[in-house]
Amino acid sequence: MAILKSVFHKVGYELFIFIVLFMDLMSKVAMPNEQIDAFFTPPYLLSYRDGFGSRFFIGSVVSLFTDYASRKFLRIFITAALLLTCVMMAVMAGRVIRAASEKTRAFVIGVSIIFFVSPAYGYLFPNYNFGRLDTFLILFTLIMLAVASKPVLRWTIPVLCLCATATHQVFLCTYAPLVMLVLLYEAVRSKTRSSVALLLVSGAVTLAAFLCFQFIKGGTAFASAQAMADALALRTNAEISVGMIQWEYFSSFRELVLGGIGIDYTLLIENAVMLVLLSPLFVMFPVFWHRCWKSGTDGRWIFVLSALLPICTLPTFVLCDWGRWTAAILISQFCMVYWFIYRQDSAATAAAERVVCMVTNMVVQKPAFLLFIACLIAYLTALGKFSYASLRLLDNMREIVMLSLKGS
Repeated sequence: MAILKSVFHKVGYELFIFIVLFMDLMSKVAMPNEQIDAFFTPPYLLSYRDGFGSRFFIGSVVSLFTDYASRKFLRIFITAALLLTCVMMAVMAGRVIRAASEKTRAFVIGVSIIFFVSPAYGYLFPNYNFGRLDTFLILFTLIMLAVASKPVLRWTIPVLCLCATATHQVFLCTYAPLVMLVLLYEAVRSKTRSSVALLLVSGAVTLAAFLCFQFIKGGTAFASAQAMADALALRTNAEISVGMIQWEYFSSFRELVLGGIGIDYTLLIENAVMLVLLSPLFVMFPVFWHRCWKSGTDGRWIFVLSALLPICTLPTFVLCDWGRWTAAILISQFCMVYWFIYRQDSAATAAAERVVCMVTNMVVQKPAFLLFIACLIAYLTALGKFSYASLRLLDNMREIVMLSLKGS
């Protein structure tokens, strides 16, 4: 009993968070034999045995386990990656909560609750997102954050940056800026040449890998998208999108960009609605960074960069899947807040203490404020996974009107 109590004391936060995330994951993941979206399948089947190209890394990992990746195998493989991501998230949140002082622990717990009920986290698990490579990008990023403050293990970050960019080159604009900002903070904080070298090497590796995978066509053994799809069909019983193969491996960069650009007014309206619905989150972070700025004296520029971090992701909005890029923005913002608290940054700690004090005073003076907090959490939970494909409020309203007219 004493041993269990000791273990629970050391990993209690992590264990509780993981159990909650595990139950959430199991409630949303479909059965192993169900189909995966055909657009997501090719990267799991292509490997460097087929030549050189973007998004071949995960397929190369899959090829180490099997030469025939059935639907069942792919679902188990992807579920394992999601499970490992849950473990990393639980470890990250638990360690930050434990590292926080008594005065800031309530703040970290509150931020964790907001993160895990918000669409930033909810983006990962819905079945219609099952198999997206973003899962691996987030996993690689969490591992990099876990080792960033470790003297020896942090030198694995350039390799992990290479793996992430080889998984999907969009890493450059989504999660790489978060990693580089953390490394920059650590370099300034430690004032050592090795930290500066790590930042420069990691940035150079990420940029070089992006340029190679995006612009250098090493070529494959396949003459056309259909030929590649036919070959991949022998490696799985899952559906394969020829359109995805054509778009990614047999189109020029100009065709890729032009194919992603297009004025879809319905899309624009839906995303405008999405931004309005997510406004509590978009307001929360600038307010916190402003408080950090006011609380700090030296090195306040890091909070300016944290506030400007979403700008790095803006180039991706030229393409579709705006929900993915919004998820990257919010996840990066949450991670920066976590990092400053974990590293006991004086300005961030002071800002967090001020927030706790303000909320406590509001609850004491106006108990109804607790109802507001509960409603905010319920509201973020209700949003679930966000993107133009899920927050189709206009479509839902139109269907309700049409059903009402039919009924009358």
